[in-house]
Amino acid sequence: MREIWAKRIAFLTGLAVLLLTVAFAMLQNPVETPVSGDVPLPVDRVATVALDAEYIEAGKQVYKNEGCARCHSIDGQGNPRTPLDGVGAKHDADTMVDWIIGADNLKGVLPDRVFTQKQAFKVLPEERLRVLSIYMQSLRADIDGDAPPMPVEDAEAALTGEDGTCLTCHTNAGHLMQVVKPADAPPEDGCAVAPSRPPFLNAFVNADFTETTHGALGCTGCHGGDATADDKTLAHGGMTDAGAGCVNCHADITELHATSLHGTLNGMSHALELRSGPENFHKLDTVWHNDCASCHASCSDCHVTLPGAVGGGLLRGHEFFKTPPMEDTCAVCHGTRAGAEYLGKWEGAEPDVHHTAGMHCIDCHTNDMHGDGTLYTSRRDVEGRPQCTDCHAALPNDSVEAHLANHDDMSCQTCHSQPYQNCFSCHAGLEDGAFFRRADHKGLDFKIGRNTVAGYPYSIVPLRNNPVSRDGFAYFGENLLPHFDDYPTWKTAAPHNIQRITPQNETCANCHSNEDLFLLEKYLDEFGSEANKSVILPPARALE
Repeated sequence: MREIWAKRIAFLTGLAVLLLTVAFAMLQNPVETPVSGDVPLPVDRVATVALDAEYIEAGKQVYKNEGCARCHSIDGQGNPRTPLDGVGAKHDADTMVDWIIGADNLKGVLPDRVFTQKQAFKVLPEERLRVLSIYMQSLRADIDGDAPPMPVEDAEAALTGEDGTCLTCHTNAGHLMQVVKPADAPPEDGCAVAPSRPPFLNAFVNADFTETTHGALGCTGCHGGDATADDKTLAHGGMTDAGAGCVNCHADITELHATSLHGTLNGMSHALELRSGPENFHKLDTVWHNDCASCHASCSDCHVTLPGAVGGGLLRGHEFFKTPPMEDTCAVCHGTRAGAEYLGKWEGAEPDVHHTAGMHCIDCHTNDMHGDGTLYTSRRDVEGRPQCTDCHAALPNDSVEAHLANHDDMSCQTCHSQPYQNCFSCHAGLEDGAFFRRADHKGLDFKIGRNTVAGYPYSIVPLRNNPVSRDGFAYFGENLLPHFDDYPTWKTAAPHNIQRITPQNETCANCHSNEDLFLLEKYLDEFGSEANKSVILPPARALE
C-alpha cells in the first residue's frame, strides 16, 4: 500500500512541477495571437492545450492566406474533393509538414501534378509551416484514438480527383447535341438578349480544361455530384452551386461584389420603392423575384458562363475569362439598351466610336464592376463612376467653336448621341403560372430635356423613358405605385452610342431649329407621370 501511495505522490508532485513550469513560462513569455503577418515559432511541444490554441489559430490564418481551400475542405468549407477532417490522427508533426510541402519522399506517391503544385509551399517560412502543421494535427475525427493512415491508393484518388463520367459526357459534342435542351428564353420584352448559338455549347467542356488551374480542382470539387455514376440522374445528384466556391480563393473580390450594384440590385429596388413607397414594396415580391432579381450577376455570369438572365450555359468550353468577353456578358444583360447601342445593333445607327476603337466596357467601368465596399442605391452615386471628362477636356474649351461657353451646361451626349431605344408602358402579370412582362411599344428616339439626377453637372441632357406605368402591376393588386406621379418617367440618359458627328451637331440649325429633338408637352403620354412636365425644355429656351 505504501508503494502505491508513494507512486501517486511522486506522480502528483511531478505534474504540479510541470504545470508550475508551464505557468511560469507563459507569464515570462506571453503568447500573442498571430495575425496574417509574421507568425512566431512555437516552443517545444511540451505546451499545454492552452498554449497550442494560439498556434492553432495562427495555423488557421496560414491555411486561409495560402488558399489551401482551393484543393481541400474542412468541416464542409472548401473543395469537397479532398477533405482534411480527421487528418490530425493520421500523421505526426514531421510527416504532416512533408505532405504540406510535397517532400521528396512523396515523389511517386503523389500524382505528378499534385506533387509539383505542392513544391510552391517549400518557400513558406519554417514558423508558418509549423503552425499550419499544428492546425492540421488539431483536426482529429476521434480525439481518443488514432485512425489508420490513409492508404496511398486512396490518397492518390482523392488528390487527382478522377472526373470519371463527367468528362466522358461533357467532352462529347455529338452526345451533347442529342441530349442538351435549349435554355429557357428571357422573359418576353425583357432587357437581356440571349446570343444565338447551338444549345450543346452550354454544356460542352474542352478536354484540355483539366490542365488549367480551375480544372485541377476537378468537376465534383466545384459542382458536387457523383463522378463515378454512369446514370445521368445519379451523377448529377447532390450537385451544388459551383459559384459558392469562388470565395475560397477570391475572398477579397467576392466580399466587394456582395456590396456592388451587380450583386445587390439596389439601383432597381430603390427606383421601384420610390414609386411604391416602403409600405407597399413587399406587395411587389412576386414581380421582384420573378423578373427584377433575375438580373443579379454572379461571378460565373461574367467569367465562365452566359448570364443567368438568359439561361446561363458555358461561355466557351468551360474556359475562365479574367476579362469577360463583352459581347457575351455585358452586352447580353444590357442587350436592348447600352449593349445594343454600343455594338451598333440597331438598324440605321452606327456602333459607338469607343467600340470601333477597340475599347471594352471595363476600360471605362472600373469601380462599378466588383464594387468598392459601399452599398450604393444608384449607379449615379458610385464614387469614381466613368465620365466623358475622364479622358476628354471639359467645356468650355477651344477644340471647336461649339465647345465654347454657350454649351457648357449641356451633357456631352446631348450633341454626340444617336437615337436610342425607348420603351413605353410596361405591364407584368402571370399567364398559365408563368411570369410575363410586356411593353406597349418600343422604338428608337432622341429627346432633349431637363436633368433629373441630383448632383449631375449638366442641366440639359438626353432623356430616356423608363417604361414603368401607372397600372403596370395591377395584376398583383390595386394602387401598388401610389407615388407614381412623384417622379418623372423621362429620366436623364447616358446613351452608349457616341459619334463625333451626329445629325443634331452638323449645323447649329439642325438642333436649334428642330423642335422634334426636344421633349415638349405634346410628346407626353396623357396617362404618364405628372412629374414629366418638370423635365420639359420650353421651346423658347430650346430654340434661342
